[in-house]
Amino acid sequence: MFHEKFREIAKIYPGTPAIIWRGEILTYKELDEESTIIAESLKAKGIDGTNPIPIHKERGPEWLIHSLGILKAGAAYVPLSPNTPPERLDFILRDCEIHTTPADAFCVYYTSGSTGFPKGVILSHTGVLAFCETHAGLLGLSHGIKAAVQADVGFDSFLLSTLPILYAGGTLYLMDDSERLSLVSVHRFLLQNKIDTIFLTTQFAVEYMKRFDNKYLKTLLTGGEALRSYTQRSYQVYNFYGPTECTVYVTAYQLKPQNSGDIPIGTTTGKNKIELIDGEICVSGPQVALGYLGHPPFGESYRTGDLAEWSENGELLYRGRIDNMVKINGYRIEPDEVEVKLINHPSIDAACVIVIDETLLAYCVPADKNPNKDQTPESLKAYLAECLPHYMIPKTITMLNNLPLDARTGKVDKAALLLDLAVPPSP
Repeated sequence: MFHEKFREIAKIYPGTPAIIWRGEILTYKELDEESTIIAESLKAKGIDGTNPIPIHKERGPEWLIHSLGILKAGAAYVPLSPNTPPERLDFILRDCEIHTTPADAFCVYYTSGSTGFPKGVILSHTGVLAFCETHAGLLGLSHGIKAAVQADVGFDSFLLSTLPILYAGGTLYLMDDSERLSLVSVHRFLLQNKIDTIFLTTQFAVEYMKRFDNKYLKTLLTGGEALRSYTQRSYQVYNFYGPTECTVYVTAYQLKPQNSGDIPIGTTTGKNKIELIDGEICVSGPQVALGYLGHPPFGESYRTGDLAEWSENGELLYRGRIDNMVKINGYRIEPDEVEVKLINHPSIDAACVIVIDETLLAYCVPADKNPNKDQTPESLKAYLAECLPHYMIPKTITMLNNLPLDARTGKVDKAALLLDLAVPPSP
């Protein structure tokens, strides 16, 4: 169990800063004691570990205190971003109340789902411990490492940025929202605190490499999308690949000076195993999640839906998706989920959501062919914002008289949409 490993570390390094937040220090001893208080409180309320417990808090030490406390109480936690839309939040809270988790459950991450509702990926203690051990070994993490935490609390990049550091006895420097969303602010934070390592999503990392060198930074970690460019700096850069269903990442590649264009996602990490079946990445090993909350378990192997091929050097090269899922700015998105929400709007008859150049575009057919105030792109975006995260809101919503169909298949002709061959509604 991860919390048992944490207790061991806290006994070895009781006075070491575990978390630094806005200049305030929380030591390993204090983090251990305060999380134990949370655990005892939960047990006193009758928490038995049957259902996962959501954490819907702002960034800060309290978030990590509560997550460790929930684990110590024998339950799994559900990390939720503070800006989770109300409708999505209500669904997740209900889902956690009616479904139970298996004995080894560590936490549940909700990802986009094609049915119109998010689905909860159940990570295990076994998988998280295996991941932490692998990550610490790969990067040589040890007591005294200083890591900046830029990631959103609701995503597995937050787990990547925090738990292996605590596993190694290092110190977490939490960035607040006023700092973490600006490249300049992130760079200033890294310099001021002489940070050793940080994880940034792909496009953020690409821009950081282009603009900044950093004499203190030793390692820049990235992942979430295909990495297409690299700027050599004094710090080393690692490119990671792995869906949430495989506990953060299962391949790693250290960038080299000659890298550009088709950058590998690397080789298998830890005790994980990867097999390509008809080009699809299939993962087995300790990091494979237990399954989706309320659904049958995955079993020993997980089919990712991602395509890849082996290079001559024995490294994996990412080749896109089999299904409709896409990644935009590191976020996994099922366009079908957005379509379902649009179709459920009373003023919309049909909808199609597509992706072009990593941009989400929506096309809608109004129930009333004469557009009204409920059918404007602005009103529909406002409606979607109540039930979907910001990264799932289409950049544009175009109203049409019909969705063009392919004469052969009867399906929506997405190429025709992009060529503007569909008919707009009458004014």
